[in-house]
Amino acid sequence: MGALLFIVTSTAEMERLPFDLPEAESEIMMGWQAEYPGPLFMLVQGPAFIKLYAFAALFSTLYLGGYLGPAIIPPIVWFFLKTIVSTFPRVRLDQLLRQGWTTLLTLSIVNIVIAYFIVVGVPAI
Repeated sequence: MGALLFIVTSTAEMERLPFDLPEAESEIMMGWQAEYPGPLFMLVQGPAFIKLYAFAALFSTLYLGGYLGPAIIPPIVWFFLKTIVSTFPRVRLDQLLRQGWTTLLTLSIVNIVIAYFIVVGVPAI
């Protein structure tokens, strides 16, 4: 449940398409990003791409086992393979809002209740 919550919230945090949806008709091509030439575009978008790979590396470390894998593949290759695979999820804004308010909020509340009963135990009456 935590992996699902993490991947959806980190994908929303990326602030990339489809979450940075254009608001005006003149911004349909790429929005505000269309005004930047090559070097300035990388200067503006570079931190967003770094954040994307940082979230993917954190996800692969926390939920996919990090560098652990078959002994045939070197651990660093296995880690980068997991990181690259976890950068691909794309969710539309309407799907995110629907999942966030209906499914994920309910699951996170159930997760809190289950964690409470595991840590504290069933209260005696």
